[in-house]
Amino acid sequence: MSVEMVELSVKTAEPVRPAGVLQQNRVFLDFFWDIAKPEQEVRLKAVEDLIQYLKKSDQADELDYTFKRLVDGLAHTREAARPGFSLALGQVLSAFEDVSLQTVLDRIKEKHNLQTVKKKLFRNAMFGNLFGVLAIHQSSRLPKEPQVVLGCVKLLQSLSQRKQHLKELPTKTMMDILNEIPEDVFEEVLLSALQTELEAAFSTPEQLQLLLVALRRFPQTLKPKKLKKLLGCSTIINADNIPKLLDVLKMAARSVKKECVLPSVVLDLLKLSLKEDSFQLFWDNAIINGIYLSFRLLGSALPLLSAEQLQEVLSGEVMVQYGEHVVAAQKPDRFKLAPEMDVFVSDFLQECQDADKQLIVMVRFSALTNKGYPVVPSVWRVVQHLQPAAVEQKDDSVFRLRKWIISRLCAIIDNHLVKKSEDLIMDVARFVFFHAFFGTKKASADIPETKGKLSVPLDDKIRAVLVNSFFGLLLSMHHLPLAEDSPEGVAVSQKRALGVTADGTMWIYHLVQYAQSLLSQPKHAQSSQPFSPEQSQAWDSMLESVANLKKKAKKGPSAESSAFQQLFLLVGMHLFKAPEELLDIMKDLQSCMDKAQEKKAKKKKKKEAVEQQQEEEPEWVEVMVDILLSLLSQPSRHIRQVCRTVFSSICPNVTAAALTAILDVLDPERDDEDDAAVVVTMTTKPRRKTQTRKMTRKTKTWSHLSC
Repeated sequence: MSVEMVELSVKTAEPVRPAGVLQQNRVFLDFFWDIAKPEQEVRLKAVEDLIQYLKKSDQADELDYTFKRLVDGLAHTREAARPGFSLALGQVLSAFEDVSLQTVLDRIKEKHNLQTVKKKLFRNAMFGNLFGVLAIHQSSRLPKEPQVVLGCVKLLQSLSQRKQHLKELPTKTMMDILNEIPEDVFEEVLLSALQTELEAAFSTPEQLQLLLVALRRFPQTLKPKKLKKLLGCSTIINADNIPKLLDVLKMAARSVKKECVLPSVVLDLLKLSLKEDSFQLFWDNAIINGIYLSFRLLGSALPLLSAEQLQEVLSGEVMVQYGEHVVAAQKPDRFKLAPEMDVFVSDFLQECQDADKQLIVMVRFSALTNKGYPVVPSVWRVVQHLQPAAVEQKDDSVFRLRKWIISRLCAIIDNHLVKKSEDLIMDVARFVFFHAFFGTKKASADIPETKGKLSVPLDDKIRAVLVNSFFGLLLSMHHLPLAEDSPEGVAVSQKRALGVTADGTMWIYHLVQYAQSLLSQPKHAQSSQPFSPEQSQAWDSMLESVANLKKKAKKGPSAESSAFQQLFLLVGMHLFKAPEELLDIMKDLQSCMDKAQEKKAKKKKKKEAVEQQQEEEPEWVEVMVDILLSLLSQPSRHIRQVCRTVFSSICPNVTAAALTAILDVLDPERDDEDDAAVVVTMTTKPRRKTQTRKMTRKTKTWSHLSC
């Protein structure tokens, strides 16, 4: 203990040496300790303070000691410390430009010489060389000293042979250097040094990317003639090179299998294909046929493609594969790429100012479906970046919204599991009918649909949707059960009433009454296709016939009366859709009904009078069969069902001539006969030809023969 005290006293008694590095305060030395720490903020603060200290002290020995410590730290045993020393060395070189880069490079080579270093420190020495070159590059002084550029590249070339430790880092550092130097330095200094790497461009993804960077940075040096000399071809992407590119893409895909990222060489190839005007060749043969990295490349390529290229790419095989991936990835423990694609699309829409391109991307992604259901979310956040022009002008948002509203309203009625009141059903039917065939002229309290005037008028396209939806809705109402459940007293086996309201009135009759109220108030409701006087007369005649049938039904309800009411009402409603086609049918139907009632009213007839009448015109049942056959040509399931019901009611009265007419329709071989020319076809939708007032059979074309 006493000896230690004596030694301590002796040490303290030594005279103070001249000021030097070892005698400075701990502040200067602590900078290097902080630089080695893993915390980024601590490192940056230490580098900044070190540079300020060196500038303030202006001591050559301190600066030399700084370079020594920083170069030594490049091969630090702690991997986290090496980037800190590399950053500090680069910043110090940038701050003190009087220090030669060649001197620092020589010091790095000497300190971390791979030929003399011990075996256990070999790996550290390799990283010391690599981080030393990175520090020189980060100083931003390389373009000023071409020979140092050459020395750094040669050092990196020697390091690139040690891929088991450094992997592709030396090649990436060479790319960074190429991005910094001017073209004259590349042509005079580096082109000959990199010739081996450039000639072997198709060997590895890193070497190919080195060539792509050189092509992008120095197009005047690497002209097609120079490429022809290096690679044997004047372009990179051509039919002969596709197999080589596929091999490189395969290697690139394997190299990032764990990282799940897109290799930069793939995106650089895509950019080059656009520049060389070989995009279609590259996409079809390398991406679609190879399917290497296609999904991430698709997302990354969105900002680079033209509208035509976007349309082609987003409607091709890659999108189909992406849709299948999204569906398959819904299972648990499956990799999901959809979140990444959402980011790609969101970034594209946010940066793209072209409304046409935005619309193409949205439409194509929205068109991806699986069994009719969209693959992308129904509420997709990316739409927030759409420009108004992409939504309003091109996407026809008003039409799509109205079409969606119509389908939703009709779906409420179609769904028998949804409980709904009769008022709701009627309100929906009135709404669809009014906007399909009428427009508001002046608001009326009696017509609720006229209270609101549309800011955007209805066009023919949306009216066609409304018309089709209305007749589909009419069919649903024809099969609609009563809103309330059957009473307990009703037998279970009793057939439920369909297509009627609680009071027994048919739904279609309520709609006909509503249509009549609209026609009777032209000051408030304006028809989109007004009736001609002849058509109006047919409409009024239909109302009169239905009224007579209802009076007759009160005396004694019959299936025949109900069937004929349905037929009259349905043909009447179809007058709004195709008045010219159904006008003659309505007239014939009215005359046929009158003849049938006259025949039943007569008690006795003279045989001669009957024979004379039969010579002048056919029996009413024959005309009715002719009418039903004509109605079967209409593309309406509802009409065919009503025709079947009506035919069932007139079967007892069918004559041989009426039955022959039916058989003629079913026998296409008789289409050449003049008296009953009938053509059976399944592809055309025929129209009933205009007939004269006489109920004579005319040549017709049928498309639907079954009920």
